[in-house]
Parts: sequence; structure tokens; C-alpha cells
Amino acid sequence: MDWYHAKRNIANLIRQGAAGSKKEKEDAVRQALNCLWLYDLNGLKELIARLNKQPEANHDKLKTAMGYLQRKMPNLTCYSLRKELNRTLSSATVEKYNDLLVAERQKHSIASWSLIGSNTQAQLQAAYFNGHLTDLCTNFDHIEWFKAA
Repeated sequence: MDWYHAKRNIANLIRQGAAGSKKEKEDAVRQALNCLWLYDLNGLKELIARLNKQPEANHDKLKTAMGYLQRKMPNLTCYSLRKELNRTLSSATVEKYNDLLVAERQKHSIASWSLIGSNTQAQLQAAYFNGHLTDLCTNFDHIEWFKAA
């Protein structure tokens, strides 16, 4: 998940869930984003739990924040390390290449594509361009089309 979306979603949920003055809420957001930036997900969970103990807190928003964190955990990364390694923090490049891969084959075709066919075609083309086609085709578990219905 890119930094922009992770930051925006966590910041909004913490801001809406935390109790206190505007400054106290912004301090909570700053702490949350610092944990997220450093991939300190346990620290972020502890912060949300601590905020949830405040009687005036919006417990529904904090519960949503915790659920969001649990759901997105496999897609989060150490953004500070990515920046240090000069890796992109945005998904724009990946999304653009995905659009180009799919568009070249599908948008100029009269045929209708199923979701599985479309995903499989994108996986195969991406593997081809990345030099991993043989690996992908020998491990059928990653290709929806090969799975039994």
C-alpha cells in the first residue's frame, strides 16, 4: 500500500476517534503516523488501544482504525526504509504499468473479458516483462485460470 493512502486513512480515523483538543488530536495523529512510517505496527496498535481508553473518544472510529490496520497489515511496509533505499512510496507507477499492460490487449479488442481472464492475462504479461514467466507458469497456484472451480 502506498504511503499517501495509508497516511490519509490512518490520520483521518485517529483524528476522528481521538478525544481532546485539536492539538491533542494532532499529537495523536503525529504519533500514529510516526509508528506507521517506521513500521511499528505494535506501537500503533498500542496507541489506538490507549486512545480507546479515553471516555470521550469515538470508540467506533478507533475500532474502525484497528480493523483497517489488521486488514491492511500484509500490504504495509517500512516506508522509512523504502525512502532510504530510494524506492517509491507511491503506487502510481505500478498502476500505470498495469493500465498499459491490460489496455494494450483488452481495450482495442471487441471481445468481452471475464474477471479471471483479465487478471490472468495481466499476471502473465507482467511475468513476461519481468522475466519471471517460466517461474509463474510452473507454479500454477498463483494463476486463477488454472485453479479448479
